[in-house]
Amino acid sequence: MAAFNVIIVLPGTTGTSLVQSQSDETSSTPFWMDLAIKEGAVTPTLAAAQLVAPLWAGTPGGYGKDTGYASLINTLCAASGYTQLYASWPTNDPATFNGDTTTAWLPNKNVLTASTVIGWGYDWRQDNLVTAKMLQNFLSCLWANNQGNIGTITLIGHSMGGLVSRAYLEYVGSKDPWFSNIDQLITLGTPHLGAPLAMAPISETMTVTVGGKGNANFFLKLWGDALGILKQDAVDNVIKMIELVINDGHDKGKDGTQGMGVSTYQLLPPPNVATNTADASLIDFITDVVAGKTYNVGNMPAAVLKLIPDLNQANLAGAENYFSKLNYTANPIPYNCIYGVVNAQNPSLDPSLQGVLTTTTGFSYDSGNNTFLSVDTVGGGDLVVPIASAMFASNTSSSVTTFEVLGCDHITMPGNQLVQNKVRAWLNFPA
Repeated sequence: MAAFNVIIVLPGTTGTSLVQSQSDETSSTPFWMDLAIKEGAVTPTLAAAQLVAPLWAGTPGGYGKDTGYASLINTLCAASGYTQLYASWPTNDPATFNGDTTTAWLPNKNVLTASTVIGWGYDWRQDNLVTAKMLQNFLSCLWANNQGNIGTITLIGHSMGGLVSRAYLEYVGSKDPWFSNIDQLITLGTPHLGAPLAMAPISETMTVTVGGKGNANFFLKLWGDALGILKQDAVDNVIKMIELVINDGHDKGKDGTQGMGVSTYQLLPPPNVATNTADASLIDFITDVVAGKTYNVGNMPAAVLKLIPDLNQANLAGAENYFSKLNYTANPIPYNCIYGVVNAQNPSLDPSLQGVLTTTTGFSYDSGNNTFLSVDTVGGGDLVVPIASAMFASNTSSSVTTFEVLGCDHITMPGNQLVQNKVRAWLNFPA
Protein backbone atom coordinates (compact mmCIF):
# COMPACT_ATOMS: atom_id res chain seq x y z
CA MET A 1 0.00 0.00 0.00
CA ALA A 2 1.29 3.45 -0.90
CA ALA A 3 2.11 5.74 1.98
CA PHE A 4 -0.30 8.59 2.57
CA ASN A 5 0.99 12.04 3.42
CA VAL A 6 -0.80 14.03 6.12
CA ILE A 7 -1.09 17.79 6.59
CA ILE A 8 -2.60 18.95 9.89
CA VAL A 9 -3.96 22.49 10.13
CA LEU A 10 -4.19 23.81 13.69
CA PRO A 11 -6.26 27.00 14.16
CA GLY A 12 -5.53 29.89 16.47
CA THR A 13 -7.26 30.89 19.68
CA THR A 14 -11.07 31.17 19.29
CA GLY A 15 -10.74 29.55 15.84
CA THR A 16 -12.33 26.26 16.92
CA SER A 17 -16.01 26.06 17.71
CA LEU A 18 -16.91 25.10 21.26
CA VAL A 19 -20.09 23.09 21.69
CA GLN A 20 -22.12 21.96 24.66
CA SER A 21 -22.45 18.35 23.53
CA GLN A 22 -20.28 16.06 21.44
CA SER A 23 -23.34 15.39 19.31
CA ASP A 24 -23.19 19.06 18.26
CA GLU A 25 -19.57 18.98 17.09
CA THR A 26 -20.58 19.79 13.54
CA SER A 27 -23.11 22.42 14.59
CA SER A 28 -23.40 25.45 12.34
CA THR A 29 -24.17 27.57 15.41
CA PRO A 30 -21.40 26.71 17.88
CA PHE A 31 -21.71 27.91 21.45
CA TRP A 32 -18.62 30.10 21.35
CA MET A 33 -19.09 32.21 18.24
CA ASP A 34 -22.85 32.50 18.49
CA LEU A 35 -24.64 31.94 21.77
CA ALA A 36 -21.84 32.90 24.17
CA ILE A 37 -21.18 36.24 22.53
CA LYS A 38 -24.86 37.10 22.26
CA GLU A 39 -25.42 36.22 25.90
CA GLY A 40 -22.22 37.97 26.92
CA ALA A 41 -23.43 41.17 25.30
CA VAL A 42 -26.31 41.17 27.79
CA THR A 43 -25.12 39.30 30.87
CA PRO A 44 -21.32 38.92 30.81
CA THR A 45 -21.06 37.16 34.18
CA LEU A 46 -23.57 34.45 33.27
CA ALA A 47 -22.01 33.91 29.84
CA ALA A 48 -18.52 33.70 31.39
CA ALA A 49 -19.75 31.04 33.81
CA GLN A 50 -20.96 28.99 30.85
CA LEU A 51 -17.64 29.41 29.06
CA VAL A 52 -15.64 28.05 31.99
CA ALA A 53 -17.97 25.06 32.18
CA PRO A 54 -17.04 21.83 30.34
CA LEU A 55 -17.42 22.26 26.58
CA TRP A 56 -16.31 20.12 23.66
CA ALA A 57 -14.10 21.26 20.82
CA GLY A 58 -15.84 21.04 17.48
CA THR A 59 -14.51 21.87 14.05
CA PRO A 60 -12.00 24.61 13.20
CA GLY A 61 -14.07 27.27 11.51
CA GLY A 62 -12.07 30.46 11.57
CA TYR A 63 -13.81 33.61 10.53
CA GLY A 64 -15.54 32.81 7.27
CA LYS A 65 -15.24 30.45 4.32
CA ASP A 66 -13.24 32.96 2.28
CA THR A 67 -10.83 34.01 5.02
CA GLY A 68 -10.74 31.11 7.48
CA TYR A 69 -9.23 27.67 7.69
CA ALA A 70 -11.65 26.13 5.22
CA SER A 71 -10.19 28.41 2.56
CA LEU A 72 -6.65 27.23 3.28
CA ILE A 73 -7.66 23.57 3.45
CA ASN A 74 -9.67 23.79 0.24
CA THR A 75 -6.79 25.49 -1.56
CA LEU A 76 -4.27 22.87 -0.47
CA CYS A 77 -6.56 20.03 -1.51
CA ALA A 78 -7.28 21.60 -4.89
CA ALA A 79 -3.55 22.01 -5.56
CA SER A 80 -2.60 18.48 -4.54
CA GLY A 81 -5.58 16.21 -4.97
CA TYR A 82 -5.48 15.47 -1.24
CA THR A 83 -8.69 14.56 0.61
CA GLN A 84 -9.95 16.86 3.34
CA LEU A 85 -11.16 15.70 6.75
CA TYR A 86 -11.99 17.38 10.04
CA ALA A 87 -11.14 15.83 13.38
CA SER A 88 -13.40 15.89 16.41
CA TRP A 89 -12.42 15.11 19.97
CA PRO A 90 -13.25 11.79 21.63
CA THR A 91 -12.23 13.35 24.95
CA ASN A 92 -10.79 16.61 26.28
CA ASP A 93 -8.55 14.80 28.76
CA PRO A 94 -5.32 13.10 27.62
CA ALA A 95 -5.21 11.04 30.82
CA THR A 96 -8.52 9.32 30.12
CA PHE A 97 -7.50 8.65 26.52
CA ASN A 98 -4.46 6.68 27.74
CA GLY A 99 -3.34 5.32 24.40
CA ASP A 100 -6.76 4.16 23.23
CA THR A 101 -6.50 3.78 19.45
CA THR A 102 -10.03 2.46 18.95
CA THR A 103 -11.88 5.75 19.42
CA ALA A 104 -12.51 7.48 16.13
CA TRP A 105 -11.20 11.01 15.73
CA LEU A 106 -12.04 11.03 12.04
CA PRO A 107 -15.29 10.18 10.23
CA ASN A 108 -13.73 7.11 8.63
CA LYS A 109 -12.59 5.52 11.92
CA ASN A 110 -9.09 6.96 11.55
CA VAL A 111 -8.28 4.87 8.45
CA LEU A 112 -6.93 6.99 5.61
CA THR A 113 -7.75 6.19 1.99
CA ALA A 114 -5.62 8.95 0.45
CA SER A 115 -3.20 11.69 1.34
CA THR A 116 -5.18 14.06 3.49
CA VAL A 117 -5.39 17.61 4.83
CA ILE A 118 -6.89 17.47 8.31
CA GLY A 119 -8.49 20.41 10.08
CA TRP A 120 -7.72 19.72 13.74
CA GLY A 121 -9.83 21.66 16.25
CA TYR A 122 -8.98 21.96 19.93
CA ASP A 123 -10.13 23.59 23.14
CA TRP A 124 -8.21 26.86 22.95
CA ARG A 125 -9.13 27.75 26.55
CA GLN A 126 -6.84 25.14 28.09
CA ASP A 127 -3.10 24.82 28.64
CA ASN A 128 -1.25 24.47 25.34
CA LEU A 129 0.79 21.63 26.84
CA VAL A 130 -2.45 19.69 27.37
CA THR A 131 -3.47 20.36 23.77
CA ALA A 132 -0.03 19.17 22.61
CA LYS A 133 -0.67 15.86 24.40
CA MET A 134 -4.04 15.63 22.67
CA LEU A 135 -2.24 16.13 19.35
CA GLN A 136 0.05 13.27 20.34
CA ASN A 137 -2.99 11.10 21.04
CA PHE A 138 -4.46 11.95 17.67
CA LEU A 139 -1.22 11.08 15.86
CA SER A 140 -1.01 7.85 17.84
CA CYS A 141 -4.48 6.87 16.57
CA LEU A 142 -3.57 7.80 13.03
CA TRP A 143 -0.33 5.82 13.15
CA ALA A 144 -1.88 2.71 14.71
CA ASN A 145 -4.89 2.57 12.41
CA ASN A 146 -2.96 2.98 9.19
CA GLN A 147 -0.48 0.15 9.78
CA GLY A 148 2.53 2.41 9.42
CA ASN A 149 1.46 3.57 5.95
CA ILE A 150 1.98 7.23 6.83
CA GLY A 151 4.41 9.22 4.73
CA THR A 152 5.29 12.78 5.65
CA ILE A 153 3.44 14.64 8.37
CA THR A 154 3.34 18.43 8.06
CA LEU A 155 2.02 20.71 10.79
CA ILE A 156 0.55 24.10 9.84
CA GLY A 157 -0.28 26.29 12.82
CA HIS A 158 -2.02 29.64 12.67
CA SER A 159 -1.35 31.87 15.68
CA MET A 160 -1.75 29.76 18.86
CA GLY A 161 -1.84 26.65 16.67
CA GLY A 162 1.86 27.20 16.09
CA LEU A 163 2.51 27.30 19.83
CA VAL A 164 0.62 24.03 20.30
CA SER A 165 2.71 22.52 17.51
CA ARG A 166 5.94 23.71 19.11
CA ALA A 167 4.93 22.24 22.47
CA TYR A 168 4.43 18.91 20.73
CA LEU A 169 7.63 19.06 18.67
CA GLU A 170 9.92 20.42 21.37
CA TYR A 171 8.61 18.63 24.44
CA VAL A 172 5.79 16.11 24.13
CA GLY A 173 6.47 14.05 21.03
CA SER A 174 10.20 13.73 20.41
CA LYS A 175 10.25 9.98 21.20
CA ASP A 176 7.13 9.07 19.23
CA PRO A 177 7.76 6.41 16.53
CA TRP A 178 6.30 8.66 13.82
CA PHE A 179 8.30 11.73 14.85
CA SER A 180 10.87 11.23 12.09
CA ASN A 181 8.02 11.43 9.55
CA ILE A 182 7.34 15.07 10.48
CA ASP A 183 9.00 17.12 7.76
CA GLN A 184 8.30 20.71 8.81
CA LEU A 185 6.25 23.15 10.85
CA ILE A 186 4.71 26.08 8.98
CA THR A 187 3.52 28.89 11.23
CA LEU A 188 1.19 31.70 10.19
CA GLY A 189 1.40 34.71 12.46
CA THR A 190 2.42 32.62 15.47
CA PRO A 191 3.56 34.72 18.46
CA HIS A 192 6.78 32.76 19.02
CA LEU A 193 8.10 35.64 21.12
CA GLY A 194 4.73 36.68 22.50
CA ALA A 195 1.83 38.97 21.69
CA PRO A 196 1.80 41.94 24.10
CA LEU A 197 -1.83 42.52 23.17
CA ALA A 198 -2.67 39.51 25.39
CA MET A 199 -1.86 41.67 28.41
CA ALA A 200 -4.94 43.81 27.75
CA PRO A 201 -7.57 41.20 28.73
CA ILE A 202 -5.26 39.71 31.39
CA SER A 203 -4.87 43.08 33.08
CA GLU A 204 -8.53 43.90 32.41
CA THR A 205 -7.50 47.07 30.59
CA MET A 206 -8.75 46.09 27.12
CA THR A 207 -10.95 48.67 25.45
CA VAL A 208 -12.82 48.58 22.18
CA THR A 209 -14.90 51.48 21.00
CA VAL A 210 -17.54 51.18 18.32
CA GLY A 211 -16.19 54.29 16.67
CA GLY A 212 -13.04 52.38 15.75
CA LYS A 213 -10.69 53.78 18.35
CA GLY A 214 -8.75 51.68 20.81
CA ASN A 215 -5.92 49.21 20.43
CA ALA A 216 -8.10 46.12 19.87
CA ASN A 217 -10.77 47.23 17.43
CA PHE A 218 -10.09 44.33 15.06
CA PHE A 219 -12.26 42.31 17.45
CA LEU A 220 -15.26 44.13 16.04
CA LYS A 221 -14.96 42.01 12.94
CA LEU A 222 -15.29 38.83 14.97
CA TRP A 223 -18.28 40.08 16.89
CA GLY A 224 -20.13 41.84 14.10
CA ASP A 225 -22.34 38.95 13.01
CA ALA A 226 -23.09 37.81 16.55
CA LEU A 227 -23.88 41.23 17.94
CA GLY A 228 -25.76 42.58 14.95
CA ILE A 229 -25.94 46.33 15.39
CA LEU A 230 -22.98 47.04 17.63
CA LYS A 231 -23.67 49.19 20.66
CA GLN A 232 -21.00 50.29 23.06
CA ASP A 233 -22.55 48.71 26.15
CA ALA A 234 -22.83 45.37 24.33
CA VAL A 235 -19.17 45.51 23.28
CA ASP A 236 -18.14 46.44 26.84
CA ASN A 237 -20.07 43.48 28.18
CA VAL A 238 -18.43 41.05 25.76
CA ILE A 239 -15.01 42.35 26.79
CA LYS A 240 -15.94 41.82 30.43
CA MET A 241 -17.00 38.27 29.65
CA ILE A 242 -13.65 37.56 27.96
CA GLU A 243 -11.71 39.05 30.87
CA LEU A 244 -13.62 36.87 33.33
CA VAL A 245 -12.96 33.71 31.34
CA ILE A 246 -9.24 34.44 30.92
CA ASN A 247 -8.61 35.24 34.56
CA ASP A 248 -11.16 32.94 36.17
CA GLY A 249 -10.35 29.82 38.13
CA HIS A 250 -14.08 29.49 38.76
CA ASP A 251 -13.60 32.03 41.54
CA LYS A 252 -11.05 34.31 39.85
CA GLY A 253 -8.15 32.13 40.89
CA LYS A 254 -8.28 32.95 44.59
CA ASP A 255 -8.01 29.24 45.42
CA GLY A 256 -4.99 28.89 43.16
CA THR A 257 -6.98 27.08 40.49
CA GLN A 258 -5.68 27.44 36.98
CA GLY A 259 -8.21 29.43 35.00
CA MET A 260 -9.57 28.59 31.58
CA GLY A 261 -7.43 31.40 30.21
CA VAL A 262 -4.04 29.86 30.92
CA SER A 263 -3.42 29.66 27.15
CA THR A 264 -3.85 33.43 26.94
CA TYR A 265 -1.19 33.88 29.63
CA GLN A 266 1.01 31.67 27.45
CA LEU A 267 0.75 34.33 24.73
CA LEU A 268 2.77 36.76 26.86
CA PRO A 269 6.34 37.39 25.73
CA PRO A 270 8.57 34.71 27.26
CA PRO A 271 11.13 35.65 29.92
CA ASN A 272 14.06 37.72 28.67
CA VAL A 273 12.25 38.92 25.56
CA ALA A 274 12.52 42.69 25.34
CA THR A 275 9.49 44.76 24.41
CA ASN A 276 9.42 47.99 22.48
CA THR A 277 8.61 50.41 25.28
CA ALA A 278 10.22 53.61 26.45
CA ASP A 279 8.99 53.31 30.04
CA ALA A 280 9.05 50.43 32.47
CA SER A 281 7.20 47.66 30.68
CA LEU A 282 4.24 45.83 32.11
CA ILE A 283 5.34 42.82 30.13
CA ASP A 284 8.69 42.95 31.90
CA PHE A 285 6.95 43.00 35.27
CA ILE A 286 4.83 40.03 34.30
CA THR A 287 7.65 37.99 32.80
CA ASP A 288 9.87 38.74 35.79
CA VAL A 289 7.25 36.99 37.89
CA VAL A 290 6.88 34.21 35.34
CA ALA A 291 10.65 33.69 35.21
CA GLY A 292 11.00 33.65 39.01
CA LYS A 293 11.10 30.59 41.21
CA THR A 294 8.01 31.77 43.10
CA TYR A 295 4.73 33.15 41.85
CA ASN A 296 4.15 35.75 44.51
CA VAL A 297 2.23 38.62 42.96
CA GLY A 298 3.44 40.68 45.91
CA ASN A 299 6.82 40.84 44.17
CA MET A 300 5.23 43.24 41.70
CA PRO A 301 5.16 47.00 42.32
CA ALA A 302 2.14 48.19 44.27
CA ALA A 303 1.01 50.42 41.42
CA VAL A 304 0.98 47.43 39.12
CA LEU A 305 -1.07 45.38 41.56
CA LYS A 306 -3.74 48.07 41.70
CA LEU A 307 -4.21 47.84 37.97
CA ILE A 308 -4.26 44.06 37.68
CA PRO A 309 -7.16 42.86 39.82
CA ASP A 310 -7.08 39.23 40.84
CA LEU A 311 -4.18 38.25 38.62
CA ASN A 312 -4.36 34.47 38.32
CA GLN A 313 -1.13 33.18 39.82
CA ALA A 314 -1.86 29.62 38.72
CA ASN A 315 -2.11 30.86 35.13
CA LEU A 316 1.24 32.62 35.54
CA ALA A 317 2.67 29.35 36.79
CA GLY A 318 1.16 27.60 33.78
CA ALA A 319 2.81 30.12 31.47
CA GLU A 320 6.18 29.70 33.16
CA ASN A 321 5.88 25.92 32.94
CA TYR A 322 5.03 26.14 29.24
CA PHE A 323 8.00 28.40 28.51
CA SER A 324 10.34 26.09 30.43
CA LYS A 325 9.37 23.11 28.27
CA LEU A 326 10.14 24.75 24.91
CA ASN A 327 13.59 24.06 23.52
CA TYR A 328 13.88 24.91 19.87
CA THR A 329 17.61 24.26 19.60
CA ALA A 330 17.12 20.58 20.44
CA ASN A 331 14.52 20.16 17.70
CA PRO A 332 15.80 19.17 14.23
CA ILE A 333 12.57 19.93 12.34
CA PRO A 334 12.68 23.07 10.14
CA TYR A 335 10.32 25.93 10.95
CA ASN A 336 8.91 28.08 8.15
CA CYS A 337 7.40 31.24 9.58
CA ILE A 338 5.07 33.61 7.74
CA TYR A 339 4.53 37.08 9.18
CA GLY A 340 2.23 39.88 8.09
CA VAL A 341 2.86 43.62 7.97
CA VAL A 342 0.04 46.14 7.85
CA ASN A 343 0.83 49.82 7.39
CA ALA A 344 -0.41 52.88 5.52
CA GLN A 345 1.15 51.74 2.26
CA ASN A 346 -0.09 48.18 2.72
CA PRO A 347 -3.45 48.20 4.51
CA SER A 348 -5.41 45.05 5.19
CA LEU A 349 -7.30 43.68 2.24
CA ASP A 350 -10.29 43.20 4.53
CA PRO A 351 -12.56 46.26 4.12
CA SER A 352 -13.53 46.23 7.81
CA LEU A 353 -9.87 46.49 8.84
CA GLN A 354 -8.52 49.02 6.35
CA GLY A 355 -8.55 51.81 8.92
CA VAL A 356 -6.52 49.76 11.42
CA LEU A 357 -2.74 50.17 11.06
CA THR A 358 -1.21 49.53 14.47
CA THR A 359 0.01 46.43 16.26
CA THR A 360 0.40 46.42 20.03
CA THR A 361 4.13 45.88 20.57
CA GLY A 362 4.23 46.49 24.32
CA PHE A 363 2.67 48.08 27.38
CA SER A 364 4.19 50.84 29.47
CA TYR A 365 3.38 52.08 32.96
CA ASP A 366 2.46 55.76 33.25
CA SER A 367 3.44 56.58 36.83
CA GLY A 368 2.05 60.11 36.62
CA ASN A 369 -1.47 58.92 35.85
CA ASN A 370 -1.09 55.52 37.54
CA THR A 371 -2.22 53.61 34.48
CA PHE A 372 -0.91 51.39 31.73
CA LEU A 373 -0.65 52.47 28.14
CA SER A 374 -0.40 50.15 25.20
CA VAL A 375 2.45 50.82 22.81
CA ASP A 376 0.77 50.69 19.40
CA THR A 377 3.16 50.75 16.46
CA VAL A 378 2.09 51.55 12.90
CA GLY A 379 3.42 48.77 10.71
CA GLY A 380 4.57 46.86 13.77
CA GLY A 381 3.03 43.60 12.64
CA ASP A 382 -0.21 42.01 11.49
CA LEU A 383 -2.46 44.01 13.90
CA VAL A 384 -2.07 41.31 16.58
CA VAL A 385 1.43 39.80 16.54
CA PRO A 386 4.61 41.92 16.24
CA ILE A 387 6.90 41.26 13.29
CA ALA A 388 9.89 39.91 15.26
CA SER A 389 7.65 37.58 17.24
CA ALA A 390 6.04 35.94 14.19
CA MET A 391 9.46 35.79 12.49
CA PHE A 392 10.99 33.99 15.48
CA ALA A 393 13.71 36.55 14.87
CA SER A 394 15.66 36.01 18.07
CA ASN A 395 16.54 32.54 16.87
CA THR A 396 19.57 32.53 14.59
CA SER A 397 19.32 28.91 13.51
CA SER A 398 19.35 28.31 9.79
CA SER A 399 16.43 25.94 10.34
CA VAL A 400 14.13 28.95 10.61
CA THR A 401 12.93 30.42 7.31
CA THR A 402 10.76 33.53 7.24
CA PHE A 403 8.46 35.06 4.65
CA GLU A 404 6.86 38.51 4.74
CA VAL A 405 3.38 39.21 3.39
CA LEU A 406 2.57 42.91 3.11
CA GLY A 407 -1.01 43.95 3.81
CA CYS A 408 -1.73 40.65 5.55
CA ASP A 409 -3.65 40.96 8.82
CA HIS A 410 -3.71 38.33 11.52
CA ILE A 411 -7.36 37.39 11.34
CA THR A 412 -7.64 36.71 7.60
CA MET A 413 -4.11 35.32 7.20
CA PRO A 414 -5.15 31.69 6.50
CA GLY A 415 -7.26 32.87 3.54
CA ASN A 416 -4.70 35.31 2.14
CA GLN A 417 -3.73 34.24 -1.38
CA LEU A 418 -0.06 35.18 -0.99
CA VAL A 419 0.10 33.18 2.22
CA GLN A 420 -1.53 30.20 0.55
CA ASN A 421 0.87 30.45 -2.40
CA LYS A 422 3.88 30.32 -0.08
CA VAL A 423 2.48 27.42 1.91
CA ARG A 424 1.96 25.50 -1.34
CA ALA A 425 5.55 26.25 -2.34
CA TRP A 426 6.90 24.94 0.96
CA LEU A 427 4.83 21.81 0.44
CA ASN A 428 6.10 21.47 -3.14
CA PHE A 429 2.52 21.72 -4.44
CA PRO A 430 1.74 23.28 -7.83
CA ALA A 431 1.12 27.02 -7.77
